[in-house]
Amino acid sequence: DVLVSKLKNRFNVEAELQPTRVAYREKIRKTVQKQGRHKKQTGGSGQFGDVHIRFEPNFDQEEPVFAEEVFGGSVPKNYFPAVEKGIKEACVHGPLAGYPVVNLKAVLVDGSYHPVDSSEIAFKTAAILAYKAAMPEANPVLLEPVGELKVTVPDSYMGDVIGDLNKRRGRVMGMTPTNDGEQIIEAEVPMAEMTSYAIELRAMTQSRGSYTFHFVRYEDCPPAAQAKAIEAAGDFVTPFEMGTALALAAFDGEDCDFAVIEVGMGGRLDPTNIIRPIACAITAIGLDHMGFLGNTLEEIAGEKAGIIKKSVPVVIGESSEAYNHIFEQRASEHNSRLIFAEKEWVLNSVEHFDNENQHFSMERTRD
Repeated sequence: DVLVSKLKNRFNVEAELQPTRVAYREKIRKTVQKQGRHKKQTGGSGQFGDVHIRFEPNFDQEEPVFAEEVFGGSVPKNYFPAVEKGIKEACVHGPLAGYPVVNLKAVLVDGSYHPVDSSEIAFKTAAILAYKAAMPEANPVLLEPVGELKVTVPDSYMGDVIGDLNKRRGRVMGMTPTNDGEQIIEAEVPMAEMTSYAIELRAMTQSRGSYTFHFVRYEDCPPAAQAKAIEAAGDFVTPFEMGTALALAAFDGEDCDFAVIEVGMGGRLDPTNIIRPIACAITAIGLDHMGFLGNTLEEIAGEKAGIIKKSVPVVIGESSEAYNHIFEQRASEHNSRLIFAEKEWVLNSVEHFDNENQHFSMERTRD
């Protein structure tokens, strides 16, 4: 509060304080084997990848480990790196609160492939599907960082300080007296309980206490603390929202009639949740965001449909019978004009590419 007041008084800058975000981790406690099967057929060659992966706890190494026990060539060796890449990308977001998954071993045990339709992206996608299917059944748990705390206080305040540490789920490890009538209290305390400790220690000891605190290890989070952390995980500003705020700040005060901001993702992760645009566009629906938005095109479209706001027109760049109805329903519910670009415009042949101005020639197909 003191720093916020100084910012306001000296620089006329408003600041809003939010709790520090704790670097939780997630792990599994049960071995689970799941199949991930990705099959997509288009006009030309399709996409096909099929994997059976066993996910098991691995307490020897924090980073995710990939191994294979494939026999008989059911999955060609040249697709192993794609499966590994899919697993490691998926592990960035855990099943409980989206924190990175640690102490995990993924073993590819079986699968199948198609001589024409199989590709690295198909097997990477299949690995992500297997991960997303297995994690909720593998008894996941949140890990919280625990640090070593050393508090130096006068003897007269020792009881209050120890009582406060107990409230913070701290474990007192020992006390060491000094020659000048003070005590050094050593304890291990979860980092989530230390966000306001400096202010409260100052109040308890009349500014006569001091402390040092550093990270030691991760431990399983108690159920009550885990539930609280999972609930709080959705209360923070996403990087996309922060990027939009910075972009708007850059335009603020400029001689600008309107701004075009490319933000990516869609749905819950989209910055249009914090602003009201004059129009929105969804360029394409693909499986490249499976780790964030869903396992199928319909699920991903359902998330991206969150960009459709009340009475705000939206343009869909690529339409498909698999998900058009999702956009149509959302637009109807919000009284928003829905435009499917490929039904309104047609791209001329590549021969009409304007090299000087670097754009294609477009023609309107309807009024």
